[in-house]
Amino acid sequence: MILKNKKLGHQQGAALIVSLLLLLVLTIIGVNSMQATSLEEKMAHATLDRNIALQSAESAARTAEALINSFPSLNAGLPGINGLYRQFHNEPDFTIPTTWSNPANHAIAITPDGSANSLYFIQEIGQIQSANNSTVLNIGSNSIAAPSNVTTFRIIARGSGGALTGAEAIIRSHFGRIL
Repeated sequence: MILKNKKLGHQQGAALIVSLLLLLVLTIIGVNSMQATSLEEKMAHATLDRNIALQSAESAARTAEALINSFPSLNAGLPGINGLYRQFHNEPDFTIPTTWSNPANHAIAITPDGSANSLYFIQEIGQIQSANNSTVLNIGSNSIAAPSNVTTFRIIARGSGGALTGAEAIIRSHFGRIL
């Protein structure tokens, strides 16, 4: 004997509609979370490139300071080309891209890992007279023990991050040394 369920014939497919709606909601949530993850990954990569650019610029500034410490005299150290300028030379404008693309305007520093390039230029600013009780101490590799002239320099260093985002950092610093 076959039993018939009268309720089976009256179903309208409500379970199918509810399950399809739940599947649609879960799909929308999944797509949104993937988009958010992708955006966060791009932001993390841009932050990494910006940090690499900053480290690259810092490295170029340290290279410039080491170069200044190696000068035997101003005349020997700052010829007015290749990013080494005396006080009477015109310093290039660091905000113009051609300053960094023209090799006559800058010097090249050692590039840290991941960086595209590290560039810098140095310009003599002038001299500061120090006294025994001056707050200008430990200039460059020399300590001031007697009144002397401290030659000050402006260093502008540019570093870039990885090639994907084009991140760039420019640092301006001042450095002094007794020559």
